[in-house]
Amino acid sequence: MAIRMYFKSTPGSSSVYAEKFCEFLYHNGYALSQKRKNISELHRKILLDEPESKILEISTKSPNPLGVRLSAFNLRIFNSYIDSYVTVESAFQSSKVFEFGGPFRNILPAGAKEAKQDQRLKTFGNLCSFEYENAKWPLEPKTFFYDWLYMSALLNQPELSEAILKYDT
Repeated sequence: MAIRMYFKSTPGSSSVYAEKFCEFLYHNGYALSQKRKNISELHRKILLDEPESKILEISTKSPNPLGVRLSAFNLRIFNSYIDSYVTVESAFQSSKVFEFGGPFRNILPAGAKEAKQDQRLKTFGNLCSFEYENAKWPLEPKTFFYDWLYMSALLNQPELSEAILKYDT
């Protein structure tokens, strides 16, 4: 068994979404088939509790092509430093400022997976802040910078922004 958080949109309420948790049957393994089984189990359990939910899995392993496109490993944002589009994940990883180094702008053109695995992100001390496009971002609120980065990328892709509105979970 595993417990995962998921997000439910809450139109008409003071917050944009609610964080909910779901316990489901977990299938061990790294193969795509195992990951897809876990996604299927999670969705099945959510639908048992909330049958009207319109679920979109946003990940590189999503069975829905829209969910794959919306993954931070695929969604792109324009970066003026290199005058090119980069993945949200690469932008996020390259923006980290540590005690002994960063931001590491040379990570920007790397693929998302390579950016996330850059060894400097593990060896330059504690994370202190983020720096992106000449703006500094604090660590708190915890997901503030990442949320801004993701939403900025999404806002510049109206077809994706429109498509995501068909889902609530």
